[in-house]
Amino acid sequence: MKKQVTILIGAILVMTVGMAGFATALLSTTTEVATGTTAATATNTTNLHTVNISENNAVGSYLVDQDGMTLYNFSADSPGTSACYSDCLVTWPIFLAEQVTVPETLNASDFGTVNRTDGARHTTFKGMPLYYYVGDTNPGDTTGKGISSFGGVWNVVVVNAAANATTEGATPTAETTTAASSTIAGY
Repeated sequence: MKKQVTILIGAILVMTVGMAGFATALLSTTTEVATGTTAATATNTTNLHTVNISENNAVGSYLVDQDGMTLYNFSADSPGTSACYSDCLVTWPIFLAEQVTVPETLNASDFGTVNRTDGARHTTFKGMPLYYYVGDTNPGDTTGKGISSFGGVWNVVVVNAAANATTEGATPTAETTTAASSTIAGY
């Protein structure tokens, strides 16, 4: 029994050291995204932000989550109010980040969290609810752009990074700004 415990502890130690090496290697890698798409920051510091900016020749600068997945808004929504419920949410899932961290090229105050009438919470950008599209399977995909369904048109959330900078002339860095959650009354 003593020999088995020693072997088990040794195996756990080897796994722990191996995982530490893997984590170090992962932290030093560069993020690669789909062809024609570039991340706003060159390294995996993107994952420090719950919302970031990517660029695509066809779309321009647009919002993505921490994994590089595109964020959308819906023309049928109004500030603080979602028009997407039931079957709509199967195709267009809610984006939720209770606390949003953004690179310096975005204003954290532009993000908030609202309570939906179905009881779910939903992150907003400039008051408008944010969604994913189930057809986007890889970081940088924008296959939901321009789809007309569920009573409105779905749009990639395009941003002007220079206009959103917290400091005039700011350049993207690994520093983060944290946005506190806010609730919009009546939602």
